[in-house]
Amino acid sequence: MGWSENITIGWSENITIGWSENITIGWSENITIGWSENITIGWSENITIGWSENITIGWSENITIGWSENITIGWSENITIGWSENITIGWSENITIGWSENITIGWSENITIGWSENITIGWSENVTIGWSENITIGWSENITIGWSENITIGWSENITIGWSENITIGWSENITIGWSENITIGWSENITIGWSENITIGWSENITIGWSENITIG
Repeated sequence: MGWSENITIGWSENITIGWSENITIGWSENITIGWSENITIGWSENITIGWSENITIGWSENITIGWSENITIGWSENITIGWSENITIGWSENITIGWSENITIGWSENITIGWSENITIGWSENVTIGWSENITIGWSENITIGWSENITIGWSENITIGWSENITIGWSENITIGWSENITIGWSENITIGWSENITIGWSENITIGWSENITIG
């Protein structure tokens, strides 16, 4: 309780078979220069009340087979300079009450086979300079109550095989400078109550095989 700080220069590897739980009340900071790898087979849970910050210069990889849950009440910030990869086979859930910020300079890849859910009450911001790729096989759901902003300078690609749902109550903004591609095989639904804005400088492509629905009230 208070201050939690982990600094690794070189190689950082965490493997858990069973249950992994991290609770921080106050400040949590993880800095890795080199390679950071977290593998959980079973249940992974991270709870931060206060400030959570993860900085990786090099390679960041998180693999969960089973259940992955991240809860932040306050401020959540993830910065990767290099390569960021998150793979979940099973259930992935991220809940932020307050401010959520993800910055990637280089390559950002998120793969979920099963269920992916992101809930933000407050402010959600994702900035990628380089390549951003999100692949979901199963169910993908993003709920933002407040402000949602996604900025990609380079290439943005979202592929969903199954069900994709995005709900924003407040303000939703997507800015792509370069290439934006969204592919859904199955069902795609976007609901915005308030303001929805999509800006692409370059190329924007949306492909849906099945059903696509966009609802904006505002």
